[in-house]
Amino acid sequence: FFPGLQQPRPLNLAIVIDCSGSMQGDSIEQAKHALESILDVLQPHDRVTLIAFGSTTSVLSERLLPCNKTNLGKAKRFAKQLDANMGGTEIDNALHEAYAAVRGSESADIFLVTDGEVSCWKSVVKEAKGFGHRIFTVGIGAAVSEAFVRELAAGTGGECELVSPREGMADRVIRHFERMRAPR
Repeated sequence: FFPGLQQPRPLNLAIVIDCSGSMQGDSIEQAKHALESILDVLQPHDRVTLIAFGSTTSVLSERLLPCNKTNLGKAKRFAKQLDANMGGTEIDNALHEAYAAVRGSESADIFLVTDGEVSCWKSVVKEAKGFGHRIFTVGIGAAVSEAFVRELAAGTGGECELVSPREGMADRVIRHFERMRAPR
C-alpha cells in the first residue's frame, strides 16, 4: 500500500462564479482563467456543474455531469463566455441552484468564487450549514465581505482563501481547489 498512489477522491462539485458588475476587469478574467485550469484537472470519475450568478443565475446543467470530454468541452465553452454583466450579487439563488445540483450526491462540495458584498449573509450561512455540503470560498479583492466568505466556509467544513485580482490569483485558486480532494 503506497499512499502516494491512491486515486484522488472523486469530486461531486458545483462551481459557483460571481458574474456581477463589480467583477469587471481583472477579477472576472482571473476567475475565468482559474476556472479553465480547474476544468483541466478534473478527472473522468469527477462530476461537475457550473453556476454563474449576478441578479440572476445561469447554469451549465441542473445536475452534475460526468467529466468526460464532451461535458468538459461544454463546461469550457460556458466558462469562456462568462462576463461581469449579470447585475447585482444575489448569492442566495445561486447557492440554491448548487444545492439542487448536488442533491443526492454523497460528499458533494461547492466551490464559490465571489467579490461580493452580501447583505443578510448570516441567514445564507445558517441555511448552508443545514445542507451538509462543504463550501470552499474564494473571496476576491478588498470589497469582499470577509466575514461572510470565512463563516460560510468554516460553518460547512470547507476552507476560505482571500485573493487580490492582481496577485497570481488563478494559481492560488487552483491550489485552494486541490484542497477539496483531501478527506473530510
